[in-house]
Amino acid sequence: MDSIDTKIRILFLTRTLGIGGRERQLVTLVKGLDKTRFDVTVVTFYDGGEFGDELKQAPGVQALSLCKKGRWDLGAFALRLPAVMRKVRPHIVHGYGMVANELSWLMGRLYRARVVWGMRTLAPEISTQDRLLRILNKLRLGERLFSRVDLIIVNSQAGFRSLVSRGYPGQRMSVIPNGIDTDYFSPIEEFEKEAIHKRWGVSSDCLVVGLIARINPNKGHQTFLRAAALLRDLYPTVRYVCVGSGPDAYITEQQALSQELGIADRVVWAGWEQDMPLVYNSINIANTISEEREGFPNAVAEAMACGIPCVVTDVGDAAFIVGDTGTVVPVKDPASLARAWERLLMISADERRAMGVLARQRIQTQFSVPTLIERMTGALETLVASSSQKQGDA
Repeated sequence: MDSIDTKIRILFLTRTLGIGGRERQLVTLVKGLDKTRFDVTVVTFYDGGEFGDELKQAPGVQALSLCKKGRWDLGAFALRLPAVMRKVRPHIVHGYGMVANELSWLMGRLYRARVVWGMRTLAPEISTQDRLLRILNKLRLGERLFSRVDLIIVNSQAGFRSLVSRGYPGQRMSVIPNGIDTDYFSPIEEFEKEAIHKRWGVSSDCLVVGLIARINPNKGHQTFLRAAALLRDLYPTVRYVCVGSGPDAYITEQQALSQELGIADRVVWAGWEQDMPLVYNSINIANTISEEREGFPNAVAEAMACGIPCVVTDVGDAAFIVGDTGTVVPVKDPASLARAWERLLMISADERRAMGVLARQRIQTQFSVPTLIERMTGALETLVASSSQKQGDA
């Protein structure tokens, strides 16, 4: 770092700031970094996004868009990013996700900045619709470049193990779990839940078992529905709420399964909800029952922060997050899932509340935003200090 600099200039590079766990974590991190120690710029490929508006209002953060018009809008895009680099002159370029990571490496090397990659999934982030991502994955560009990256930050132990198994260098990687805003995700009063219960068609005497996840084959919706069917006669007033969006054809398929199982009248397909703290607070038992490819499932930690007991499968870091405050069940095992629910349905509301208190305390002590900021600050400052030391020794 130049001797006249008093702050570390860091440029975060990401594709979008639309709704998503990765985007939420980036905004949380950027807003939380100490602006007396960091000069922060966030650059997105595409303009807008739900979190983009929030970031533009954050004090001490410069939010810039490269105004990419589409996947193959490469000409002007290729000129705008170097112009931003020359303007910001970052000490660190921090990529978030595929393509952004690869570009951060290129920009870092061209403009003599340290390069940090954010790796937040266990599997390559490939969409069947995104041809560019498929091409990059086929070229295995990430694997070819990783040895030249200064630091790789992963948000889960499961992600660390997965990347090491694919050849990434463990000595260049740091595990920094997500940070949950426990002021935003917090318990609310009972009366505040009435409106959403009414919209879901859930009466006040019903207990609610919830699955908050994108509706796709990996998230365990079939297991969820089959477990609900096992409790159909024992707990006729329990309602099962699925919150999340997904492909219409797959949602229709799951709705048909609920009809076949005889529980269609007890399952609520709520779609995507904007007010997630209200959603978590409006269920009695939260679930993350993914079948594979989980890293740090935000839905678990957010529900716990709201004081909701959780049932999870031992996929990714879910079991580690709940610790001894929740229940862990095998993957694709409706009977075990139903038994876990039954244990929680049988106890009193006060006992469930007490479990929720312990769950919230675990998030506050292990996965809070201040903890995230402290860990990230240490990693970034150490990286810049080591760079300065190397330059001094040269």
